[in-house]
Amino acid sequence: MQRFFPISRYIKAKSEISIFRQGANEVFCETWEIFKMMLRKCPNHRFEDITQLSIFLTGLRSDTKMLLDAAAGNTMIALDVGQATRIIDALASTDYQAQHGGQGLQNKRLLEDALLAKNKILT
Repeated sequence: MQRFFPISRYIKAKSEISIFRQGANEVFCETWEIFKMMLRKCPNHRFEDITQLSIFLTGLRSDTKMLLDAAAGNTMIALDVGQATRIIDALASTDYQAQHGGQGLQNKRLLEDALLAKNKILT
């Protein structure tokens, strides 16, 4: 593991996850994809699911947080991780289709699955 993922790379990747922030002009679907990519780039980050959710929600702009809270019917952090993730995935998918006219979503998921498989092999 040290050969392919040295401690310096691990520390940098984990730090980037910890200070995650949504960009000023970044749409929600891009924000969610970037966060998931950061987690995949550091497969041994050891953040529990609830911590990952908390980091993601804390890093969102206030308008995006309000959208998610409205979709949840409460605050997102009050939901269990599975429910919150399903809402985030659904809203990101809807946002992606609105941004890109629904094209390429299937190819993007296939690419994501391939990247996950590659990371598992490396781990």
